[in-house]
Amino acid sequence: MTKATPCCQRQKLGVKDLVQYEKQNFATFTANQILMRIGWVFKIDSVIVPAFLDTYSASDAVRGFLPISFRLVQSLAQFFLAQRVAQSPFKQPLFTTAVFGIMVSWLLVAIVAAGSWLPSSVVVLLFLALYTFQCFSLGCERLVAGTLRGKLIRAEKRGSLLGNANAIGSVLAIAVACRFMYEWLGGEIPRYSAVFGAAALCYGLAAIVSLYFVESPSPPQQSQPFLQSLREGLLILRSDRNLRRFAVVAVLSFSSWVLFPHYTIFGKRVLGVESTHFVVWIVVLNCATALGSWTTGRIADRRGNRLVLRLLLLLSACTPLAAIAISRIPFGAKLYWLIYIPLGMAPVLPRIIENYTLEISTEKKHPQYLGVVSLLEACSLLISPLVGLLISKVSFEPVFLGGGILIVISSLLTFRLVEPRHNDSQ
Repeated sequence: MTKATPCCQRQKLGVKDLVQYEKQNFATFTANQILMRIGWVFKIDSVIVPAFLDTYSASDAVRGFLPISFRLVQSLAQFFLAQRVAQSPFKQPLFTTAVFGIMVSWLLVAIVAAGSWLPSSVVVLLFLALYTFQCFSLGCERLVAGTLRGKLIRAEKRGSLLGNANAIGSVLAIAVACRFMYEWLGGEIPRYSAVFGAAALCYGLAAIVSLYFVESPSPPQQSQPFLQSLREGLLILRSDRNLRRFAVVAVLSFSSWVLFPHYTIFGKRVLGVESTHFVVWIVVLNCATALGSWTTGRIADRRGNRLVLRLLLLLSACTPLAAIAISRIPFGAKLYWLIYIPLGMAPVLPRIIENYTLEISTEKKHPQYLGVVSLLEACSLLISPLVGLLISKVSFEPVFLGGGILIVISSLLTFRLVEPRHNDSQ
């Protein structure tokens, strides 16, 4: 039997070896995702990032560019790199490089945040540029992570991986937030440089942990020109009817992402919530993520990802509708933390979409399917700056209501999707 070595296992592994090393890969995945989860708490895209940006620019349109960077750049990165990942015999080096890129991004953001002498316009431009690079790296990480999960972890264990990592990571993130975030955000001048620096540290540790994956070489694939790969990727939609239906669900479901940067500002401007409440929101977010990930992961393993996808979409629809309802209550500011319960499930939704995509495709086509679905998800985010402008024109409530309706429609459309667990041909 071959002896496992971390990072770069370059000899071929047999079936028995892969079964043995699945435990190591499962543990490595779990540790990596826990560290990334803790890092996420220091740069929550629905709380910390828009609040930081709002201190330098109150423009709704500028804030509307955040979802474009967050999802569109991620999706484009996944689509353009799908062929490269598919051709690579070892995925782990690509994964480590992507996580390291995320770390570098937040380290530079921390340096920018510490530059109090910089003009506000320069800080905004530098932040958006670095945030975009972070999103590109995050898109690469998502693509390679999904491919690695499909390669190294059996479908029946992927839900447990998601649940364990998010549950443990969220509990630890809550402890870290309570220990440091009150001090860093509760002062007269929030110390965003410390917050983003902590994020960089966690992502750096996550990159180191990822060196301990063990994998065998993937079968070689013939290289293709990019335009040919693009054409074949889009032709998948023509030949796979279920993928076409799933694409509609994905496009509508990610309309919720265009609203994420606006919830915090809605609470500040409409309800008068102070920044000291951010830590409470962060704790609620992570509690919801921990409980929801653990629960949905086990439901996905037993009942399939389609059911979990439907439930998560219904919860996503509750967020904008609940924000509107709470704003009409006289003491709504004290209850605004409630909307961060369904919002805390947001990080689970992309993983469930990825796991469903993995199940409806063969291992050879995993990167291609993931790239196509990711590109289609991004289509809904092209209107994000327009959503920001619309909020400036007609206020938050009508935009929130429209977003909630679209998400409900996407949940209903999941009834038309097939469940791969019940399909003998898969």
